[in-house]
Amino acid sequence: MKLKKLIIFGAGEGSAEVLKILIEDINSISPTWEVLGFKDIKENKNTELFGYPIIINEYDSISTEVYGICSVMDNELRFKIINKEIISKGYNLASLIHPSVEKAKDFKHGDGLIIFPGTKISYGVEVGTGVYLNYNSMIGHDVKINNYTFVAPSATINARCNIGNKCIIGSGATIAPGVSVGNNSIIGLGSSLFGDVPDNMSVVDYPKKITKQR
Repeated sequence: MKLKKLIIFGAGEGSAEVLKILIEDINSISPTWEVLGFKDIKENKNTELFGYPIIINEYDSISTEVYGICSVMDNELRFKIINKEIISKGYNLASLIHPSVEKAKDFKHGDGLIIFPGTKISYGVEVGTGVYLNYNSMIGHDVKINNYTFVAPSATINARCNIGNKCIIGSGATIAPGVSVGNNSIIGLGSSLFGDVPDNMSVVDYPKKITKQR
């Protein structure tokens, strides 16, 4: 089987986890990816990371034969890298799903998806482009998570929720069934959310503390 050539965009902690946890575990079960190196979006004095080169210039063979994945956790930066550094320059946009992830057969997702170990996804779930689901995320049935949203470890999104674009769902947060979270909103670490949240809001320990507009 011919391996797919992959460049990891980013060279920070997220990139290390994508390589050491996702790619290496995927390849140990079903050899899929040949990592060409890391592409850092900022100046980097290092020449390699974990034995792989840090690519300074564009890779020589930009074509449908080369894939890119963005490991950056910041939503806005991930959006810019995927669109300006991967898609617009002719790379395919890869998705990485850890082999331990439990997901229904009807799970639908856009490209650029990253899902870490322990995540469970029920039926009728749809997620958009560039979504990042971190360790032990719990996604209930008929949930929609829109583009470039980040779900932190051990967050629970219950049934029929709608999560907007570029949202952050904090570690350990719980969102009650049927709740909608507006675009570019943040649900803080450990918060319990029982009501809808409009666009551009930050919610911490809802409903005990006041929400504020971002």
